[in-house]
Amino acid sequence: MAENKRSGNGEESMLTEFDLMYMGRSYARLQLYREALEKWGLTRKNHVLDAGCGYGAWTYALSKLNGFVVGIEKENRKAELAKDIVEENAVNAEIFNCDIKDICYQSYANDHFDGILCFHTIYYTHDWQKTLYELNNLMTPEGVMYINIATKACFLYMAQSIDETTKTMGIDALNNERKKAKGREYSTENGIPIDQMKFEEELNRLDLATLWKGSDEIACHPGVIGYVVKKRVHNDM
Repeated sequence: MAENKRSGNGEESMLTEFDLMYMGRSYARLQLYREALEKWGLTRKNHVLDAGCGYGAWTYALSKLNGFVVGIEKENRKAELAKDIVEENAVNAEIFNCDIKDICYQSYANDHFDGILCFHTIYYTHDWQKTLYELNNLMTPEGVMYINIATKACFLYMAQSIDETTKTMGIDALNNERKKAKGREYSTENGIPIDQMKFEEELNRLDLATLWKGSDEIACHPGVIGYVVKKRVHNDM
């Protein structure tokens, strides 16, 4: 039987089958995560932010390769489980139950993190441009960030799945994209497609240089694109 864990409001809650499935899958891939972090340049950093840490597997992997890691997760249940696991097993990591826009209130000012991981997170936010702007502000001038997006192709693929949960998520995301385009109320609970061209235009607008771009080999579905970016250096004459 699954053991009790604290919920976000301090009460006891039971682990669900989804919790166990997702946690088992992610923590079993720690070596793969380590190899990816090394490829993306997220090693030997002083202060790293895991923005949207979920159950904390990436936070834990980051803690083995860097100085200090802060994981943030807005979903109460996931944040509490991540806190239980990561803070018990990694002395150089801390988990906060908060949104990306609230991280500055946790005593972390702008230009604080020299490494940022935003893995499968930005397309769950209601305003991805604002989220990218906030992450850019949190990164030091010499910092590096890995971030990935889910394009329409990803959700079209999910919508054809034989798994009902995956299928529902794909259809829901595509319908919410249509609602957003028509100016109607929409949700990003199951994600929403991000146009690759618009995303790259926003990177340029924020003066972020792309060091690496490619299909995300760790993603479960095609149509997910990863970027390693850093702030452009301008030499004033």
